[in-house]
Amino acid sequence: MRVTKANTRIWLLAIAIAGYAGLHYLLIYAPYLSPWGEGPLLALPLAPPLASWVMLRRIAAQHDATLRRFWQLIGFSSLIYAAAQLVWDALYLANDGPPRSPSLADLLWNLQIFTMIAAFVYLFGKHRNLYRGMRYLLDTLTVIMVVGTLFWVYAVSPGLWAFWETRNGFEFLATAMYPVYDFIALSSMSALFFGYRTFLSTRAWLVMTAAIVLLGISDGLYALLAHRGESFIASWTAPLYGISIMLFPLAGLFPNARQDETPGREEQLSSPARSQIRTFLPAVALVVLVGCALDQLEQWNGVLIGGSLTVAVIVVRQMIVLRENEALVKQSQHLLERYEYLANHDPLSNLPNRRYFEQRVEEALAGREMQGAEMKTVVIIVDLDRFKYANDTYGHAAGDLIICQVAERLTAVVGNRGIVARQSGDEFAILLEGRYDRLDLQEWAQRVQRSLSRPFHLAQRVEFLMTASLGITVAESGEEASDLMRSVDLALDKAKSQGGGKVVFYTEALSEAVTRKLEMEQALRRALEQDELRLHYQPQVNAQTQQIVGAEALIRWQPKSGAMISPAAFIPIAEETGLIVPIGEWVIRTACIQALQWFGEGLGAFQISVNVSSRQFQETDFAAGVLRIVEETGLPPDRLVLEITESIAIQDEGDAIVKLLAIKNAGIQIAMDDFGTGYSSLGVLKRIRVDKLKIDQTFVRDIGGNEEQATIVEAILAMASSLKLEVIAEGVETADQYQFLRSRGCGWIQGYYFSRPLPADQFGHAYVRKR
Repeated sequence: MRVTKANTRIWLLAIAIAGYAGLHYLLIYAPYLSPWGEGPLLALPLAPPLASWVMLRRIAAQHDATLRRFWQLIGFSSLIYAAAQLVWDALYLANDGPPRSPSLADLLWNLQIFTMIAAFVYLFGKHRNLYRGMRYLLDTLTVIMVVGTLFWVYAVSPGLWAFWETRNGFEFLATAMYPVYDFIALSSMSALFFGYRTFLSTRAWLVMTAAIVLLGISDGLYALLAHRGESFIASWTAPLYGISIMLFPLAGLFPNARQDETPGREEQLSSPARSQIRTFLPAVALVVLVGCALDQLEQWNGVLIGGSLTVAVIVVRQMIVLRENEALVKQSQHLLERYEYLANHDPLSNLPNRRYFEQRVEEALAGREMQGAEMKTVVIIVDLDRFKYANDTYGHAAGDLIICQVAERLTAVVGNRGIVARQSGDEFAILLEGRYDRLDLQEWAQRVQRSLSRPFHLAQRVEFLMTASLGITVAESGEEASDLMRSVDLALDKAKSQGGGKVVFYTEALSEAVTRKLEMEQALRRALEQDELRLHYQPQVNAQTQQIVGAEALIRWQPKSGAMISPAAFIPIAEETGLIVPIGEWVIRTACIQALQWFGEGLGAFQISVNVSSRQFQETDFAAGVLRIVEETGLPPDRLVLEITESIAIQDEGDAIVKLLAIKNAGIQIAMDDFGTGYSSLGVLKRIRVDKLKIDQTFVRDIGGNEEQATIVEAILAMASSLKLEVIAEGVETADQYQFLRSRGCGWIQGYYFSRPLPADQFGHAYVRKR
């Protein structure tokens, strides 16, 4: 048997109870060993209730609200017992002998037993299935009342009436009610045991039963000794009180039953023999009582015989109905348990689902006040990188295999130190509670990542490698579960945005960044509606003649109140939210209209270039939308150039070629932007047949002083010449750069060396109207 801290405490308390009993009996049967006379016999009974009260307070603090109040009431009962014992000792010393009942001590003892009964009644009333508990209570009362009746008639009654003749009614009740209270407490506890065993473990119930039985025996014998006028403190039954009081904290040390199951699930007595005993025992007890009643009659008659047979028939019928009801209840409970399991678990991985996980997070946060500030509630979200690639490549069956393997690995890493749940898709959640600092959590994250970095075994000996992104957050004081989950989602989003395989801890800065992002998104929507977007135009000139041959339309955001906002600040948000689609359409339409106006003002051989975003290009009707704008504005198609990046062309190459060919067939030109920064530029150029190449400014920037960069630019120019492609060098800022590109045969130049991007009116004044 595995030795635990709880087991050690149980054994120590059991030894302490045995030691107390041994010492008490030694003082009773060997009084000559004590030089203080009856003093130790008066003081020793104070120790068990006081010790029980102290231990039960600590036990109560370790349970949830319902059981905490139950153990607090039991502990308060022990404290009242100690007070009663102290008063009785004081009266004993004052009277130089046992005080006459009733006394203040009797009043306190009655209150003590009443408080103990209140604890069981409270536990009984807190359960949701009251009718079920009432049935078990009535069954239990039936058996106990029959046994109590027989015990009363044949054992208690003869001596009790003699006691009644020597005392008044108040004195009689003050002493005789002790066993009655114990009887009520035993009945309540028996009903709780048979009806709701999952409150406590079976061992705890048995120990409490022993405590109440010992308490009932002690109270019964106390009443008998009081009737005889004998001293109780020197009787063999006196230590039984202390033993019974100490058994309650012993019961509280046993762990709760079925803690691993869904909260609220009720245990059924699985043994058929126990179920039959529970059903038939009340009926058998009733038959025995009827038989004893008939035995007490001096004369039989037909009414009694007929009545007895009628009772027997009713009892048999009732037992049949009860068996049928129990079968129906068991069937409905099985269905309910299955429903609860499905409602709280993911059917593929068999892990708890999001609903159950968030419930446990709420419970953990609610219990933090009792655990202390050093106890942390930690939530970790794990997202599988490249899981979609596995699904798309090997099929959803392979994806399901990965999910199951991930569930097994995470469960093995966390063990019984936390909860693992599947949130959705390829996202898993971990709940930890304990004394963790940042280094501890980093170690947890490394364990998770090491576990998930091992190959996943798929069908036909296929192995698949993945990484995982992790978001981690630690609950702050007073934080709600919804806030905690939002925080960890922000941390996970940050980890995924860094390329995957990263671990990010939530900080307040993440929340502030999201807030700013949301505010900018809302402002950007308003900007589109309120015409706050502007286009600036940067001229493109012929490198040999320095004549303007085109312009690139560049978007700017000028709020009605405030400074202009850089595209680097709002374009990523527009991409993420999808606003880039309507914004991109506005840019193409506005640029076409402006170019057409300049043509009318005398600007001849001129092309307008517009950047196309990846999100915009993914729209199924992108090509049709561009052609519609060109047709509606009346711009000659060959005057429009769409600039795309290589990443756009290779995301879905087949779809990209279809769209680009539709655009090229209409006469619109295609320019490859940021050329040289991709992965397979030559292959892409061959397949989609672009018209222009734009040399990225990172190559242009250092051509004056970096021989390697200059060699790359020369190679691009040579390749473009062989493919008969026009080349545009962007980012030209110095005369040296311009002269280098011109001498190497570069066709078009764009950059600050000639002009910064200008608003439409300034561009028209500088390059159109002055012609």
